Amino acid sequence: MRILTPLALLGAIVLGFFFFSNKEGVDKSYSLFGIPLVPPIFAQGGGSTLPDPQAGLSSYVQRDPGLIDFTKIVPLFDETVQNGDNYIIGAINIPRSEELDIPLPNYAAIPVRVYVDTDGFIIAYLTEDKLAADMFRWYLSDPPADPLDTVLSDALVAVTTAIGALAPTDASWYHWNYPSATHFSAAAKAGVGNMYMRVPAEAVFSENPSYSWYTKSEGDACCNSSGFLFLEPGGILRGSRGTTRFLIDTLGLLITPGTRYRFEIENGAGGVGNNFLGVAVIYQIP
Repeated sequence: MRILTPLALLGAIVLGFFFFSNKEGVDKSYSLFGIPLVPPIFAQGGGSTLPDPQAGLSSYVQRDPGLIDFTKIVPLFDETVQNGDNYIIGAINIPRSEELDIPLPNYAAIPVRVYVDTDGFIIAYLTEDKLAADMFRWYLSDPPADPLDTVLSDALVAVTTAIGALAPTDASWYHWNYPSATHFSAAAKAGVGNMYMRVPAEAVFSENPSYSWYTKSEGDACCNSSGFLFLEPGGILRGSRGTTRFLIDTLGLLITPGTRYRFEIENGAGGVGNNFLGVAVIYQIP
């Protein structure tokens, strides 16, 4: 059972997002440990879980139960998924981008499910069929100097604001589909330039590291040659993703734990610097 005090957990969350560094030479020792994945108190005994079996990566807070008012929360939902005696689950479609011309309609928004109960738990989560990189949206993302905003934090903000509760600056994380996973890290960068990452040498991936890539050109999307290169130390190319306008995928087995990598975002012909790359990793430290 993994239990952290609220103060220790908050510190780990704040520091954990520096697991990825956007500046060459920045390599803080604490950054290797990422963000702890810890189940809510009600799920730490092994007998309780969310009533939604499709739950995946989540971010959650607990607030004063006296503030929980379902009549204020339900209007936020684009869909009500479940109603229980002491809880409600709904879906909020969070915009993926400020752009309105995403080529495939199902990519224009990210459906985030939210569980709220009368004990004060507010849990925003992706469904288990989504990769961790599905949490990225394509604005306000260059790069995180503070904890990274995601669609999960957007959903938590919407609910806490509606009921007049404290903002979710103390949010915790857990992956319901990978209970053995102990840590999670992510970073995003917009525009052009480099982003660096290192996975702890002892890490065991619970899910292949995933990424979200988006680029926009002035004209037809086919004419934009913007892309990113995935390079190992010494600048040796290990993989690349090029002109595709939007893609969420895994990095496969290209990442070796303990090795520092560079993602080089380039602005090609037709590009206007409107590029976005987000990378996420879920793993276990034995």
